[in-house]
Amino acid sequence: MKRLVTSLCCWVLASFAMAQNPGRIDSLKSIVEKQWMDSTHLKALHDLGIIYERIDMHKSSFYLKAAAVLAEQLQNDNLHARACIRLGGIYSSIADLDSAQICFDKAKEITDRNPENISIRYAYHTGLGIHYMRTGNNHDALYHHSLAAETEPDQVGPENIAGSYLNMANVYGQMGQNEKRQESVYKALKIFEQRQNKYGLAFCYNALGNIFYEQKIYEKAQQYYQNSYDIREKLGDKRGMATVLNNLANVHMDTDRLSEALAFQTRSMQINDSLNLKEEVAKNLINQGKIYQKKGALKEALDKFQEAYALLQKINIHSLDAFVLAEMGRVQSQLDEKDNAYKSLNLSIEEARKRSDPTSELNAHAFLKDLLLKEGKYKEAFEIQSREFALKDSLEGVNLKMKLQELETQYQVEIKENEIALLKAEKELDKAALFQEKANQRLYLSVFFALFIIAAILINRYRVLNETKRQLEVEILRNNIARDLHDDLGSTLSSIHIISKMAMLKENGKAGQDFSKISHHAAGMMDKLGDIVWSIHPNNDHLDQLIIKMREFAVEILEPKGITIDFQCDADVEKLKIHLEKRKNIFLIFKESINNIAKYSECQHVMIALHCKEGQLNMIIKDDGVGFDVTKNGKGNGLRNMRERARHIGGEVLIESLQQSGSSVQLTTPIT
Repeated sequence: MKRLVTSLCCWVLASFAMAQNPGRIDSLKSIVEKQWMDSTHLKALHDLGIIYERIDMHKSSFYLKAAAVLAEQLQNDNLHARACIRLGGIYSSIADLDSAQICFDKAKEITDRNPENISIRYAYHTGLGIHYMRTGNNHDALYHHSLAAETEPDQVGPENIAGSYLNMANVYGQMGQNEKRQESVYKALKIFEQRQNKYGLAFCYNALGNIFYEQKIYEKAQQYYQNSYDIREKLGDKRGMATVLNNLANVHMDTDRLSEALAFQTRSMQINDSLNLKEEVAKNLINQGKIYQKKGALKEALDKFQEAYALLQKINIHSLDAFVLAEMGRVQSQLDEKDNAYKSLNLSIEEARKRSDPTSELNAHAFLKDLLLKEGKYKEAFEIQSREFALKDSLEGVNLKMKLQELETQYQVEIKENEIALLKAEKELDKAALFQEKANQRLYLSVFFALFIIAAILINRYRVLNETKRQLEVEILRNNIARDLHDDLGSTLSSIHIISKMAMLKENGKAGQDFSKISHHAAGMMDKLGDIVWSIHPNNDHLDQLIIKMREFAVEILEPKGITIDFQCDADVEKLKIHLEKRKNIFLIFKESINNIAKYSECQHVMIALHCKEGQLNMIIKDDGVGFDVTKNGKGNGLRNMRERARHIGGEVLIESLQQSGSSVQLTTPIT
């Protein structure tokens, strides 16, 4: 047994970084001591469990158990599952398979309860794969590691996928499928190189070293081991350094560079001792004993074997007892310590039988036979040889059974690989469907975006048109106001100016008529100016204000002449909002009609009505006066101005009159 220390890829590479940070350990412990019993406390327990996986299994299991209990209380399925998976891995590593199964069953329950949590499912498949690999169930191990490797990298990170490839490589190595083993290692190596993940590269180099070592290509093996060691040394991964130093020692021992091999084993043991990894120290001592034995330094070899055996007894680990006792007995026989040799070899046989270790039992029988032959005890040697042959036959049967199991395993692996291929095909179909769905979504979004842009353009166009329309209306209003001021007020002021000049030239007492004209013109000018100001004021946009002004004007003009007024207005009309230009022209038409009635009708009664029907405003002004001949008076400026104003606002004025039968003016115009 040249290689008592072998490497296994850890499925969470981040644990190494945490394990090399003592300050982080102290910080996490201080959080735990505060007993907050919250998510921060839970995370600290979980991280401590991960860190101590590389340092102290007992402490690791303690913290992970506490994390599992607290996670269940806090209903944190994510950390609950992860704590159970890691606990299962610890129990698996110490061969407590019942406890391991309980942990993995609990993890599966949580995983099934959270089908959408990809990271939990990845951790479950990885942890279970490592467990099956440790227990020799290679086809199930490969199946679970393959499922883990099929996880989308963006869900768990490319480095974890690469770790799954390394785990698959370890399984392929146990199954003797070296081609697939190498393929998996190089897949992992490619990912770690792309990601520049130093820890991952160190694992890959060590795995490649193992492959070349087993093929006895020692130069290549040593090169990759050294590359792995250099990285681990820079990163401070002491446990990894100890593992690689042990591997380098094996290369040097196999190539008869025994002094260098011993130096590597010594350095490896010093690191393991500093990490308090007692079992690893015992393995280093055994390997040192093998090197001394090969050098012929039997006394030193025996000392190392005895020291290793004593340490294993002290830490209560007995899985290597049969092997160490056999080696001790062999060296003691070579040193002529016959009694001690018999004792060690018989204990080795007893321990091997107790632990069902036929290989160690066979070695012990072979060493005991040689000792008996050396002593001349041929009868006892013959009996031991008979047992040795029986063990060989048994081992051959076991080997045959193992070969059959291996064939069965390969068959099962092919089935699993077919299942995985089917899963891949289904996954590709799902991807295609998802791609189509995303394409449809993009199409819908594009159409929606295009409609949004079109709507924005139309809204902006509408806004610009409205703004332009408003600007045009303002411009028209300004022109109208300017025209009114010029035509009405300008001409009136000009008349006042001329009349005042004439009055100044007349003698005192003879200018009264001129001042009367000035007063008349000034009053008219004030009236027109008031109309202009009223028409443009925004408070007068609703018809109720126009109706009020119309009432006031009619009363002011007609009542002094003894004319009664009947003003009728629908309730809906008062609520209408009307444009100022239209409002102004409606009022001026009304004003012209009332002035004409006051001047010429000689009536007693006037009826004024405002109605709204089918989007049209109807205004009727009717009197019972003397009337006039429309055909003869229709060409007057007043009537012509009324018709022109009606046309300007899109309406129509109908004037009807008969002599001695009164007259009526009817305006019809659109409301908008």
